[in-house]
Amino acid sequence: MTDFSAKEKEIYVNVDISEKEYVRASLYLVKKNILILYFGTFFILVTAFYLLSFGQNQLSSLVIAIIATLFVLILSFYRTIWMYRKKFKKDRLLKENVTYKIDLKGLEASRERCSIFMSWSDYNSIKEYQDLFLLYISDTQAQIIPERCFQTEEDKQHFKLLIANNK
Repeated sequence: MTDFSAKEKEIYVNVDISEKEYVRASLYLVKKNILILYFGTFFILVTAFYLLSFGQNQLSSLVIAIIATLFVLILSFYRTIWMYRKKFKKDRLLKENVTYKIDLKGLEASRERCSIFMSWSDYNSIKEYQDLFLLYISDTQAQIIPERCFQTEEDKQHFKLLIANNK
């Protein structure tokens, strides 16, 4: 295991988000809203079909509600993906390379024309997903750092240590 006693170490991460990573991160951001939509749709459809059947053949009402909910789920899922792909293609800032300087104090994000510093306390939460990190600024906005952007495994482990120490 690597020694992380040199806590003053700075990590530089060059991030260029792909469309696929942006869409996946955006889905993580809205997953709670999507789940509420699906459960709400299911509840409304079950109630509607039950009332329309006047209490007769409740099993068929449930089956119809499940099928209708799955249909809504699939349509809204693909609509959401399409919406985020469209946003990615139109927003040039999403495609612009960002360099993060990460240290004990926080993260400094630098672009071609500007830079911004955010201390660890500025983040609501930081979550690690399958192959990317989301640094939540709010419930609907986050900075995306794909794991592939770390230069070494040691840098990635040091970043995880900084996250753990600043939760």
